[in-house]
Amino acid sequence: MRYDLNLLPIFVALMEERSVTRAAERLGMTQPALSNALSRLRLMLQDQLFVRERYGIQPTPIALELSPLIAEALAQLDDAVLGQQAFDPAQAERLFTIAPNGYVEFVLVPALVARLEKVAPGIRGLLPDGAKSYAKG
Repeated sequence: MRYDLNLLPIFVALMEERSVTRAAERLGMTQPALSNALSRLRLMLQDQLFVRERYGIQPTPIALELSPLIAEALAQLDDAVLGQQAFDPAQAERLFTIAPNGYVEFVLVPALVARLEKVAPGIRGLLPDGAKSYAKG
């Protein structure tokens, strides 16, 4: 069977929020989109998972049983993926394209560049049009 792993953070948010609306807000989704995802989650896990009550939703016994397993699985995935993406600015040698508006370019970028020179000497910045470089000399 194929599993949609994108549904698992939705399950966790619903368990923690006990509200479809609050879970949707937390995940940056619309309530109808989260309801649709919950329908797919119910099909995938073959259980109702949450029962609507007067002030939100309550998990079914199966949801309560699955909750710690799913939370732990997601934590392990986060550790595995994020561990591979470790970023040490002091060791980084990258070129970033900076796309500020006029105010940010003149007020904030110089301070950002000054800070980067201290903590990330290998990082350089470039405006998208290439006209001005914030590379360090």
